[in-house]
Amino acid sequence: MGLCVLLSIAQRARSAFLTWSSLDPGTAQTPIPTESLIAFRTFRDGNREIYVMNADGSNPRNVTKNAANDNDPVWSPDGSRIAFSSDPDGNREVYIMNADGSNQTRLTDLPEGARSPAWSPDGRRVAFVETRQGNEQIWAIHIDGSNLTNLTGNDARNFSPTWSPDGSLIAFHSNQNGKDMEIYVMNADGSNSINLTNSPGFDGGSSWSPDGNKIAFHSTRDGEPDIYVMNADGSNQTRLTNSPGLDLFPKWSPDGSMIAFHSDRDRNFEIYVMNGDGSNQTNITNNIALDQSPDWQAVVTSTR
Repeated sequence: MGLCVLLSIAQRARSAFLTWSSLDPGTAQTPIPTESLIAFRTFRDGNREIYVMNADGSNPRNVTKNAANDNDPVWSPDGSRIAFSSDPDGNREVYIMNADGSNQTRLTDLPEGARSPAWSPDGRRVAFVETRQGNEQIWAIHIDGSNLTNLTGNDARNFSPTWSPDGSLIAFHSNQNGKDMEIYVMNADGSNSINLTNSPGFDGGSSWSPDGNKIAFHSTRDGEPDIYVMNADGSNQTRLTNSPGLDLFPKWSPDGSMIAFHSDRDRNFEIYVMNGDGSNQTNITNNIALDQSPDWQAVVTSTR
């Protein structure tokens, strides 16, 4: 359902495409921490691979280097490993590798496959999405492959889990209301699911700020999908981007000052970064291939 909505929106957005101009150049700009890294998915080598690059877009390099389709990169809390989904055996499963791409190890082995991994803040568990009997459910598993647990266990479709920084909550998007996709939060054991957005359209791709006070997400409530931010209780929902294309899947920088996301506003999906207030939206990939699904490394060695 979500994919059909976004594809329909993409057609409308491209047919009405207008040249998008950035915000006033006089807007204060936050320096990009060049020593931190961003992982992302790209088609630069003819198939889906996981790349990492400096946070200013420099020095991109392929870390998966295989013939499979690699997706959904997400850094471990200590920045030493990356979880991702891949299908080398024909079934999409969750894998874990070192930050340089070495030691690629399968974590899940499920009949319907697994995708969209998310690390717990203590690095001991990974949440992910698996489809069973036609419904996507959110599961969690210890990184040694033990204690597989269904956290949602409902009749709805549930996607894109992400843990709060203190590990007590998981945000995700779901159609539990029986209508459209909304951002929900639940306790880390799957209990007490609460709808935060309650808006028309598609709300998804949630990302907690490092201090746990805010959640960034994408929404189609005003037409094209754009990036929004709200307080962690769902209040003060504010639009950050307003482009003619699709702005999707925001991710906060480790210090909470910036947000990375992917967008096709220039007729090709690229990785953008912006200040946390939506200013200074900057294309950092500028490549003819599709670049998507950024995730910012949790460890930053530079000073601001």
